[in-house]
Amino acid sequence: MKKRDLQILVGSILLLAISAACSAQEQVGGTVQTVGVTTTIEPFMSVTLVTAETERQGDGPPFRNLGSFVSGGTLARGVVEFEALEQPGIVEADKHVQIIVSSNCTNWSVECSSTGLASEDDFIPPERLYVRSFYTDPGADQGAGPGYESLAVPKLVATGSAALELSYQVFLKLEVTWDDLPGDYDGILNFTVMPTP
Repeated sequence: MKKRDLQILVGSILLLAISAACSAQEQVGGTVQTVGVTTTIEPFMSVTLVTAETERQGDGPPFRNLGSFVSGGTLARGVVEFEALEQPGIVEADKHVQIIVSSNCTNWSVECSSTGLASEDDFIPPERLYVRSFYTDPGADQGAGPGYESLAVPKLVATGSAALELSYQVFLKLEVTWDDLPGDYDGILNFTVMPTP
């Protein structure tokens, strides 16, 4: 009787070994274990400024690259001119600015501002510089024509969301008065990029 009990016990161990072998074969080719995967996608924004001749300038090179901003870079300085050669009044810039944006950010915007124009003897404040874009009020007329808004405060000139490439146009005017002294005036237009990741 003791011998028979031993045989049953040995038979049970064998069955367990066969069962374990079958279980291992079922795992071949299937999912053995999972591995976690993560990635970090950094916010990216590329902004290129290009000047384009206005139609009244006739034939000439149509575009001039002002520079590019790529995720934290700075814009190169370019030149837009106002030819106030006759009597004072509202003078249109010789070029408009084209803003070309590529971004993976959820939302972004571009603001235009200025600190004004200065000569050796005189100063034209920023409120006499005017900007018009798709985002300025088309019904507003602050003295430079419909859609032109004063740069007394920064103005929104472009906004959007994630896109391969979007393009916006910004038009500029300057108010010249009888009080402005003759001379060459220089200033800066700042285009500030504000991405929201």
